[in-house]
Amino acid sequence: MKKRFASLYVVWGLVTSNLVFAENGFNDQNIKLSSQQQLLADDEFWLTLLYYQKNDVQSGYQSFVDDNRFFFADDGKENPFAELTSTLSAFKNTPESQCLFPARLKWLSEKEPELLATFPKPECNEYKSWRKDLNTETVVLVYASSQLNSPSSMYGHTFIRFDPYNVENNSTLLSHAINFGANIPVNENGLIYSIKGLGGGYPGNFASNPYFEKIKEYNRAENRDLWEYKLNLTSDEVDIMLAHVWELRGINFDYYFFDENCAYRLLELIDIARPTAKLVDEFPGVAIPIDTVRVVHDKGLVTDVHYRPSARTHLDNQLNHLNEKHRELAIKLSNDISVRDSNEFHSLTVTEKTKIVHASYRLIRYLTNKDERTKAVSKRSFQLLQMMRKHSAIQPPEPKRPYRPDLGHDTTMLSVKLGESNEHAFVDLTYRASYHDLLDNMAGYDNGMSLNMGTIALRAIDDSLQLQQAELLDITSLSPRMDYIQPWSWQANIGIERQWTNMEDELVVQAHGGGGLSYELFGQDRLFLMTTGRVEYNEGLVNIWGIAPGVEIGYLNTWQNSKTLLTVAHYKFIDDKSRTVYKLEHNWALSNDHALRVHAKRSHNDDIDYEEFGLSVRGYF
Repeated sequence: MKKRFASLYVVWGLVTSNLVFAENGFNDQNIKLSSQQQLLADDEFWLTLLYYQKNDVQSGYQSFVDDNRFFFADDGKENPFAELTSTLSAFKNTPESQCLFPARLKWLSEKEPELLATFPKPECNEYKSWRKDLNTETVVLVYASSQLNSPSSMYGHTFIRFDPYNVENNSTLLSHAINFGANIPVNENGLIYSIKGLGGGYPGNFASNPYFEKIKEYNRAENRDLWEYKLNLTSDEVDIMLAHVWELRGINFDYYFFDENCAYRLLELIDIARPTAKLVDEFPGVAIPIDTVRVVHDKGLVTDVHYRPSARTHLDNQLNHLNEKHRELAIKLSNDISVRDSNEFHSLTVTEKTKIVHASYRLIRYLTNKDERTKAVSKRSFQLLQMMRKHSAIQPPEPKRPYRPDLGHDTTMLSVKLGESNEHAFVDLTYRASYHDLLDNMAGYDNGMSLNMGTIALRAIDDSLQLQQAELLDITSLSPRMDYIQPWSWQANIGIERQWTNMEDELVVQAHGGGGLSYELFGQDRLFLMTTGRVEYNEGLVNIWGIAPGVEIGYLNTWQNSKTLLTVAHYKFIDDKSRTVYKLEHNWALSNDHALRVHAKRSHNDDIDYEEFGLSVRGYF
């Protein structure tokens, strides 16, 4: 099997050199198109197949593809007609070029069968061999869920899986995955990563891997649950998708985090397979991976959904099914195999022992999945495995399937708030581009995760309209510390907001962040404590660029259909001014996409104390 997968990968890897053949090498000589044939250049499928988009500035077209090897015409990126005639000329005069673009060949052959029948017919053995090895019957859209403590993974990720015939009998080990991602240098600086990612500074391209490698990467190394959405594409639709995937080998697209990203590129592939779906039309701006999955489902393309829990989900499930005493034994056993010889262990039933051993074995694998195992760890892991095999009929419980992420609330939010601040009534209108905050309905999202971008709030107060807040970024990760793992919790926020300074309501630019500890006390709650720091541009301060160390403590609790957050934050500026904010918020989920939220805040500054109360209605779309 390894040899087979290696062969598939090598075939894909050869493409780059082959595609040099297509670079700047052809013109439209010997091809004269009738007026009717010339209309093919404006055909919607031709424009989709070559990623042309209307260029509003120049009233023409421009392709998303940023690689000359994808075009035969020198001006193919901006000229669909030139690319059409150059493609036909290349197919006629250099027949082997047909093997590089089988999707174009298939479509042109259907549109102009008489013309294409006069062209030479190359064998294209490499392409045929690749298709034969893939042996694809069905296509599956896979969503790798967000990872709580990794900013680059918080939005989730999507890729496509190609399943061969009889996949149910042979398991998905025979499947292949196609993934679109940015080529980011190893150890790239975080700030540079963010700037270049937002500005399209990284090339992105498609990569092919055996599916079990993606399981190893996401399910085991990154501990992300996988959701597999089987698509109802017909055999003809699968055929044109695969033909086009072949055309994209090694081809570069500029990668943008929020629009031309992994999720958007996959929607284009599905649109090529089924042009009537028009999936990309749903995302003229930001394309969040889970939103794209939601649209694919809503368009009726999904026939089945399979949940593949991560290694961490399995571990938590097994440990949580043990009572406190047995859980302690499992953790001890993972560090010391002699625990199995203790009187405490011997007093247990066979079933109890086996479940403890299963959990202990899982824990060792989880804690060492990114490191090379020492001889001692390998030996202990093997000894536990032997104990499990003695009672193979006793298996640990499988994790329950959680709420599907695509059924969670939509990620764009608009709210209207009525309230009073410092004895002045106000009305707030708030828009959030994405995605989820600590109090939003948790169904389908990680508890303790907040990731928001592009938030702006306008306030009508005292017969005037003012900018109340403009938030570029707001991230909070409350990863609870547990008996077997002690992650850090952290937060970061950048934006503009109003602050009372010297009795004036000032609009200030600020950035703050912090790190600390978070604990789960009763299940579905978080108690957290962080040391924080704040930089603030405030003309009311003695030092206009104010710097303030601080501390924040908070408690987040989740009820059946609501959440409560209580926080106290204190900052001490270096010019001796201080600021303490007490805040209590409660959110009721009225439905999947509607919520009611109340908040009460008391701000204690050196020169002014004031209270604020508000009630808001929130809609997600």
